[in-house]
Amino acid sequence: MARDNFEACMAIVAHHEGGWSNHPSDPGGATMCGVTQRVYDEFRRRGGQTPKSVKFSTEAERGAIYREQYWDKIRGDELPAGLDLVVFDYAVNSGPPRAVKALQAALGLKIDGQLGMLTVRAAQEAAATGHSRVVIDKIMDSRDAFLRGLGTFGVFGVGWMRRTKDVRFRAQVMATKERRDEKSLVMRAADASAFNPDEMSTPPQPARTARQ
Repeated sequence: MARDNFEACMAIVAHHEGGWSNHPSDPGGATMCGVTQRVYDEFRRRGGQTPKSVKFSTEAERGAIYREQYWDKIRGDELPAGLDLVVFDYAVNSGPPRAVKALQAALGLKIDGQLGMLTVRAAQEAAATGHSRVVIDKIMDSRDAFLRGLGTFGVFGVGWMRRTKDVRFRAQVMATKERRDEKSLVMRAADASAFNPDEMSTPPQPARTARQ
């Protein structure tokens, strides 16, 4: 799709991830705004920096992690609006491979967890034919079922369901807006192609009233 919806999607994800957390029941362990200590350590190591607590990570560092580790891995800039959000948020919450598999299943493709051009084109085709909303619902239904099956659902389930409900709604809004914008562009293009400049030189005709 060659457009950047990262900032809009990131704002939604950040809203749900919150701030500092180190819940004993969370297998991710210490987390700051959704970035785990393990992921942060790897990020700093790749940059030649010494490890430090993720609690003291900067917003710029976390933004780079979200883009490199999640958005780029699910090829967010190439996915249609709405689909980019649900796959991105799923990837942040449960890892890119699981999110990509959910997208592939919803599109009726071979499920391998690798987001290649076949998957990208299928997602774009779904958007072009007005089926993004259906695919979004399939992904979110699958995600909800997965979350309900986790052993920690009793602890985090309410928050997870609140999050997926909001992400589903916001993704549907994004998809609807993109579809409406595309239709508007098509209509304007059709109007422009039908325009005949010769008609502008036709002398105006006198107005007629009902009495004539």
